[in-house]
Amino acid sequence: MSEEKAADARLGEALRELWAAIRVQHPDLPEASPVVAGPKARTGGFLLGSLTARHRENPLREGAEATLVALLHEAAHLTAERLGEQDTSNRGHFHNQIFRRHAESLGLAVAEDDPTKRGGGRRGWARLTLPPATAQRYATPVRDLEAALQTYPAPAQDTPPPRGYVKIWCQCRTLRAAPSEAARGGVFCTHCEHYLTADGPVSAD
Repeated sequence: MSEEKAADARLGEALRELWAAIRVQHPDLPEASPVVAGPKARTGGFLLGSLTARHRENPLREGAEATLVALLHEAAHLTAERLGEQDTSNRGHFHNQIFRRHAESLGLAVAEDDPTKRGGGRRGWARLTLPPATAQRYATPVRDLEAALQTYPAPAQDTPPPRGYVKIWCQCRTLRAAPSEAARGGVFCTHCEHYLTADGPVSAD
């Protein structure tokens, strides 16, 4: 087995173990588990097997705990689907009180998006964080995932932008921008809620 395939296997197994640990706590969730797949894996992304991957951000870039948050986020949507409840609107961008209830039941701390604050948007109850108790509950599979990430090949270098432009990026995308635009502090991404800057993603918090 090549080094790349071995790294894929380790990462895939760690993701499956994390999803299995979530299902131990919440057995009504489907058995389909996260898998590493193809080019998305090379850029730090993940797929959710037969589940619906709704997230454009690549949580693996941010580490194991961010990936746990993303999986619990997905689990909240899956719970609403199983119960026949509508937990989002505006093409899935706005997260309502139904989503909030399910996300909290899965162990996430949920705050409402505030469009009046810098970097705020109109995504409803979509600001998710991991409370210490939830982090402790999944400490072992999260630690195993972090170890797998440490041995995972770094993403390939992007092609340099054309002359006269600079590369700016966030958690989920890379763009080219005029130097004057990049110097103004970056462009806000409504998907991952970070600013695209020439130094990488900057949190809106």
